[in-house]
Amino acid sequence: MPFASFKNIQKRLSKIHKERSQPQCRHRLGILPKKQDFRLRAKDKESKSAKIKELRSKALNKNTDEFYFNMCNSRFDIEKGHIPLDVEKSYSDSEIKSSFYKNITHLQYELQKEMSKIHQLESKAHLLQSESQNPCSKKTPRHIVFAETYGEIVELHHKYAEKVQVDENIFGEVSSSDPYVDDIYAQRFNAYKELSEHLERAKQLKYLLRQHEAKKSLMANLTKRAYKTVFRGNKTAPPVYEFERVRDR
Repeated sequence: MPFASFKNIQKRLSKIHKERSQPQCRHRLGILPKKQDFRLRAKDKESKSAKIKELRSKALNKNTDEFYFNMCNSRFDIEKGHIPLDVEKSYSDSEIKSSFYKNITHLQYELQKEMSKIHQLESKAHLLQSESQNPCSKKTPRHIVFAETYGEIVELHHKYAEKVQVDENIFGEVSSSDPYVDDIYAQRFNAYKELSEHLERAKQLKYLLRQHEAKKSLMANLTKRAYKTVFRGNKTAPPVYEFERVRDR
């Protein structure tokens, strides 16, 4: 029988597999656990045992002289774990001034980088603009025909008017369906978008630099000269201070 094995397989597969449910007398104990439940429980137990073993080995191999600053800056609670302490570090005036001057130097450096990037993008955008305005640099071809009589002129005029039809888009304004021009316009759009982002960043850096410089002049002359606040400053402009004039002796 050539199809005996097929029939046997078909009989086996045609059976509907039914999992044994919880008997009615044990219904109070809940759903009957299956093999997959036991597997999940076993995997969970194995992972927890491995974690306990790893922590136990770490505790045995711990260095007694080990020290971290977080041991002093936090306290340990059994329920919450490590809780950081509110310890505010105090800085001296010289440290504050040095960090402030470092900030000014860093802002100047970042502004210089942005300005150089802006100059590069401006030159690139101008080049792309010139290419898009004149994508076809070829000159219009000319065909000069000489005639001796007026009759030949009329004949040649009718002949070339019927034969040659020049499309205006070939040498004039280029259609937007040209892929070369579309590519140039896409590059121009991306270049101007990047340029606007760098200009906005340079504007923010200039504002921060002017704000720091105003604060620097105030810190330098705070105990030496009297001053008054001309402008308190806002989100776009830094504060302006006017100091008392000191005559040079």
